Amino acid sequence: MAGITHALVADGTPLVDDGDWNDDHVVTLAFGQYRRTSGNYTISSATFTDIDGTNLSFTVTTGARRVKMSFAGSVLCGATANQQIFLDVTVDGTRQGGTVGLVGFRNANDTTQRRFNGSFTYLTDVLSAGSHTFKFQWAAASGTATIEADGSANSPRWWVEETFFST
Repeated sequence: MAGITHALVADGTPLVDDGDWNDDHVVTLAFGQYRRTSGNYTISSATFTDIDGTNLSFTVTTGARRVKMSFAGSVLCGATANQQIFLDVTVDGTRQGGTVGLVGFRNANDTTQRRFNGSFTYLTDVLSAGSHTFKFQWAAASGTATIEADGSANSPRWWVEETFFST
C-alpha cells in the first residue's frame, strides 16, 4: 500500500511550508486503491460475499483515526423483476451496513436491465492504531448483478484512505 505524506500540527491543522520541511509534524496516511479495467464482476447470491477477495482486500496500518472507504462505478441489475443489489464494506471482518448493506438498488416491477451509479463513500468510526483489513462486499436478492468493467466508460475504482479525523 502506498502512503500519502502530509504535514500538520498536533491539532490537525496543516502546516505552512517555510521552505525547509524540517518540522517534526509530518504524518504519513495509509492508502490503498484498485481500478478494474476489464472483466465484469457478477454475483447471483443473496449472501454477502467479497466482491474480489484478492484485489479488494486492503490491509493498512493506521493511526488512531477514521478511514474513508469509497467505490466509484456502475452496477447493473439483471432482467429480473424486483431484483435488488446491496453493497457493503467490512472492517476487520465486521460488516458495517447491517442486514441490507450500506447502499442498495432495485429494479422496478419490470424485466428490463437497469444501470445505476453505485458510487458511495463510508467513513469508519475512529479505529485503534494498528493494522486493519478493509473489504468491499455485495449481495443480489434475486437474479444476477454485475459491476461493469470494460476499461473505458466503465472502469470501477475502490479505495481506502486514512483521514486526519481522530474524533
